[in-house]
Amino acid sequence: MLECDPVQLAEYLIRQGQGSGGIHVLRDYREAAARLGRDMTVELIRWPKNLHQAHDDVIDAVRAIEKEESVRAYAERYRELVGRYEFETDDYTVIVPERLEDIKREGADQHHCVAGYAGRHAEGKTVIVFIRRTLLRAVPLYTVELNPTDGKIRQIQGYHNEYRNKPTADAEEFVRLWQSEIARRLRKEKRQAEKNAREDAGMEAAAT
Repeated sequence: MLECDPVQLAEYLIRQGQGSGGIHVLRDYREAAARLGRDMTVELIRWPKNLHQAHDDVIDAVRAIEKEESVRAYAERYRELVGRYEFETDDYTVIVPERLEDIKREGADQHHCVAGYAGRHAEGKTVIVFIRRTLLRAVPLYTVELNPTDGKIRQIQGYHNEYRNKPTADAEEFVRLWQSEIARRLRKEKRQAEKNAREDAGMEAAAT
């Protein structure tokens, strides 16, 4: 609920040409403005002269900040994913999307729905990678979704989701080799994590 005088609120919304839905517009505006650090005790900020424009401005600013935060967070995740999942032979290469926009472009180029997975990929709920021919890295071939826990394949899709129905023997062999390499890397990561945990525990015990 908005903390303000009901009469003042009603008069303000009338001046702004807003109906009852204007309450939600004003609330969203104030929440976004507060997130941006605006001084909400200032009357002109609490009651902007043009609510619609002020609302759009602060919402755009918040989205820009969220996008920047998302880009920074994914940059760190990207480096981790490259080390875990990228793989190459003479014939095929696995590429981790460098930007989330790359996933959306992949969906448009391949005419499938992977664009809808970009958010979950960024959050670590799934992993999206691309398989390309090594000499044609810029040309989409297969799109892969992996389980982020064990690196196993959830699905592989080609143009218009053709992979399942038309697998090629060399592609199947590449995927088998790649999955074996992922398993090896994950085992190595696990051993290193366990070693680090033992060392940390030893240091804590020595300090007591």
